Amino acid sequence: MLEHYGEQERDFVSKIVKYKKQVEKNDKVILTRFLTMREQVIINEIFGHPDYSIYEFFGGYEDAERKRCFICPSYMTIYDEIFDVKCYKIEYNKRYVDLNHQNVLGSLMALKVDRSLFGDIIFDEHDDCYFFVSKEIENLILTEFKTVGKYPISLKDYQGKVNYRKKYKLREVIVSSIRLDTVISSVLNVSRNQASELISKGAVSVNSKLTYYQATKCEVKDIISVRKFGRIIIDGIKGKTKRSKLIVIVKQPIS
Repeated sequence: MLEHYGEQERDFVSKIVKYKKQVEKNDKVILTRFLTMREQVIINEIFGHPDYSIYEFFGGYEDAERKRCFICPSYMTIYDEIFDVKCYKIEYNKRYVDLNHQNVLGSLMALKVDRSLFGDIIFDEHDDCYFFVSKEIENLILTEFKTVGKYPISLKDYQGKVNYRKKYKLREVIVSSIRLDTVISSVLNVSRNQASELISKGAVSVNSKLTYYQATKCEVKDIISVRKFGRIIIDGIKGKTKRSKLIVIVKQPIS
């Protein structure tokens, strides 16, 4: 099984296979941390349509990208509260403070919290900011998260339903391969050398992990973040052209 996955994914694959055996043989229940979209795809591939276990993903709201996964024996019932996801609303002076995804994420990372312990950061049409965390770090968040950059903030434990749907534009791009530098070059309309330079300078991450390797193989549901350019989501591979090039479907968020 491992040979079907990239080298950087194999530890995660092994862990999920282990979880599957624990649930099906010992009736254990497993709650993962927040997963990238690619990690969710891997879980779907490993579990398929199991007879003895069930699993669901939840990230705090309907259209979440980063989600936790609850895996349990098939006789159990899964409900939202079982995922231990907390939602906080950031309250700040909108007249003087400019919050965005990047500076909120940076301030959370400055707390030395593992990225897998918090989920999406979203802004609604009123510029209200919400973010989702694992319940196990709620005390740390409430006591330590007091500023975004130099701006003071306060947090509201948000109990309501977050009605938010991300907007994307879908595109088809034709590439010779699904190497990281090739995909970035085609989607962002920059030269291959420029794409390679962005990667080598530490401006590119894949599924929230910084990468310096131009030949990284992209997979379906990978999220590629390029500093100053935004994010690219590999949504699928449609097929090949007559010249055997790949037709890749990508999604890009509309701000």
